[in-house]
Amino acid sequence: MTDQLRIGARRLGHARDDGFTLIESLTAAAILLVIAVAVVTTVIATGGWYSSARTRTEATAVANEAMSLILSRNYSDIHYAESNESWPTGIPLKIDDWSTAYGTFTVETSLTPTGDPATGIDMIQIIVTAYPQGGPLDPAVAVIRFASAWQQQSAAVAGFEVPVRVELTGVADGLSLKGVRVQLLDVNNLDETHYAVTDSTGVADFGKVKEGQYFLTSDPRFGTDIRPRNFPRRVFPTHGGTANNPIAAVVTYQLPVVRSTTPAVLRVGVYETKGFTNPQPVMGGFGWDGPETPYKPVYGCTVYAQPTLNAAGSGTGTFGYGTIYPDTSILPNGGIYSGTVNAYGIAVIQVPWTLDGSSLQPEYSDTQYWTVWCTTKDASGHVVTSKTVQPIIDRWTGSWSAIITAPNGTETKYGDYLKVPQWQHLGDVTPVNSP
Repeated sequence: MTDQLRIGARRLGHARDDGFTLIESLTAAAILLVIAVAVVTTVIATGGWYSSARTRTEATAVANEAMSLILSRNYSDIHYAESNESWPTGIPLKIDDWSTAYGTFTVETSLTPTGDPATGIDMIQIIVTAYPQGGPLDPAVAVIRFASAWQQQSAAVAGFEVPVRVELTGVADGLSLKGVRVQLLDVNNLDETHYAVTDSTGVADFGKVKEGQYFLTSDPRFGTDIRPRNFPRRVFPTHGGTANNPIAAVVTYQLPVVRSTTPAVLRVGVYETKGFTNPQPVMGGFGWDGPETPYKPVYGCTVYAQPTLNAAGSGTGTFGYGTIYPDTSILPNGGIYSGTVNAYGIAVIQVPWTLDGSSLQPEYSDTQYWTVWCTTKDASGHVVTSKTVQPIIDRWTGSWSAIITAPNGTETKYGDYLKVPQWQHLGDVTPVNSP
């Protein structure tokens, strides 16, 4: 009996050494097939999603580029292309061959006359749709903007005309400088007299400009993130040769710019108690302590800032026979900009242009400055005007002054304490808000 059990065990062991049965093999193959199908399906779906997202991103970039080129022209120049016009002089309903590094796209443009319901000013609704060749995207990629007659350039006047070229400088990040509206402004009132649009290298060519004086700048309101680094500067394009035999040589200027999506901002603190104190060297600059809490700002007080543009020694070179910068009297509101003190004690003042005293322009360091002031009434009823003179803040457009948004938080801890415009220990005061 024992021998029979041993023989049976040996037979059973041999049977197990023979491998998988047919049913086991088929079951394993079916399981592997299900897993493989799931993996392949996931890979295909992921690849399709990424490709679709990349296509939409590129289509959005194409639509924005086309819109920038449309908006860089005058209101009266925005029209559908006629039989003898080509892009961008005339705007076609459809462009089928807009090439990019990712592929070729189709661009469709809709121009619809409309009006501003608030002012009644004539406007054009512009819709630019972009999609890859082969069919529209769902949902569509479209950019919508409005153009109005405020963009209209002044009428040209007769006189000797010369070609002018302007090269944008100061931006070296490799991104396109295409579509920037470069302006020549009237020296008496800063109205736009001529404009040209830059190509992809940042060069704007004015075909014919009447000989004379202008202020040179660029206008960031047309959808680009390129902003002029200085207030408008005087230029004097003129001809070569002699009066009897003039030569209309190309006159070339350089316009320093920065890339920024926001205007320059000056932040000023106004406190009944102490303001930012205890400067300490931090990361190559200064850090400071915030005001004591609870905050005691002069809430609602209006802070004013006005530039002095043509201080002694404010520049060298040939600019014409006038001052380098416009007189503040012809700036909007006399060049007075303002902001209201918020609950943190900070007045945020937006400035369309800056005075940059960076090492790139040493001739302007410490020669241009801002006068900053506010007016309050103390407990006895006396009106007090607090005023300070601030030199050029050595920062780029968009982050022009002290990095202050709130008394606490890491964003308030860095910057140059000596260049923080602020008033402190004002006591129990009431805003008067008079410029």
